[in-house]
Formats: sequence, structure tokens, C-alpha cells
Amino acid sequence: MFGVGANAARLEADRRTQLTLRKMMLLMLACEQDIFVGNLTQILDKLVDLCTADASSSPSSTTRAEVFMVFRAMILSFSPIHLSAVWPILNADLQKAITTCLPGGHEQDTYSNLSLLQACKLLDLLTTLSPDEFQLHEWLYITDTIDAVYRPV
Repeated sequence: MFGVGANAARLEADRRTQLTLRKMMLLMLACEQDIFVGNLTQILDKLVDLCTADASSSPSSTTRAEVFMVFRAMILSFSPIHLSAVWPILNADLQKAITTCLPGGHEQDTYSNLSLLQACKLLDLLTTLSPDEFQLHEWLYITDTIDAVYRPV
């Protein structure tokens, strides 16, 4: 989108996308578990599209916070057997979000403070629930407490 109204159109698309993602999250949490299994591929396709958005696309990367919220709702709303396709997408986006906090991290304009907060909330939920598929990648995010006390050389 280019032109005079491009910024307004992008803001409107962001607002509508954020509202739609929040509605999806609320529906997932309000309904029975696994009720949206038939729609899981469409949900994942849309989330992948939103994960690749940047600051100049429409909708833009300001929807990242809501994407992490939908991931949290999916973890709570689907049984672990149905989440196998979610883990590669979730791990990749979570790693990108956390590495932007490092000095010299790439894509710092892609992740706002709110999206980083939602990424940390997602990580907190995953470490609390500790699903089997996440335990394989948990070492990427959480260090052992002994390493926190005594720094490895």
C-alpha cells in the first residue's frame, strides 16, 4: 500500500486484525477443548502470515502481541496430540522475539515491548505446563539454576 492514505489503511488493517485475533483467542478459551481442530490448519496458516509481517506490511508487525496471545490460547485449548504442527512455528517466533532483546539483535522494530511481554507470558505458560514437545527445546530459553548461581567459565 502506497499513497496518501497508506498509513491510515495500514492502521485500520492492524486494528481489525488485532480485534479478530482477540476474538479468536476468546472463543478458543471459552469453548470445549479440541472444538476447533478442524480449523487448526487455517489458523496456523494465518498465524504464519502474521509472523512474517514487518513494519511496512499490511497488517504490520504490531499484531505480534496478539499472535503470541493466540499461541497461548492454542496451548490451553488443544490437546497435545493436535499441537505437533504448532511447535516449529512457535519456537521460531519465540526465538526471534527473545533474541531481539540481545544487544545488536536484528528486527528490533518488529517486536514492540507489548509483543515481548506476550512472548514472555507464552514462555511462562510453556514452562509451567511443560508439554513434552516443549521440553525438547526448553534448554534454549531456561538455564539451569546452578548455572545462574555459578557462572560457567
